[in-house]
Amino acid sequence: MKKITVKRKIYKLRMFAFSMFLVSLFAVTIIKPIFIQVQQTYYTVQIQQYERSIAAMRHENEALTIDIQQLSQYARIVAIARESGYERTHTNIITVGKKD
Repeated sequence: MKKITVKRKIYKLRMFAFSMFLVSLFAVTIIKPIFIQVQQTYYTVQIQQYERSIAAMRHENEALTIDIQQLSQYARIVAIARESGYERTHTNIITVGKKD
């Protein structure tokens, strides 16, 4: 009687191992590609959000560059200086630099 019980336990253990192998094979062949597709979609969405953010920043930088160019025009600076009470002198400007 002992031999039959041991053989049945071994058979059940083998069937359990085989079924676990089939389940893991199913997981690798079916679930893994789905998981990879979900991750790829997530990363694609993240990339698109970053690209939109970069495009918005570029547009803002271009607008600020245009504003800087308009605000730093010589005629505008002279007009503001005159309004503040400064006058332009026509004397030569001497630049003093460091001695080499």
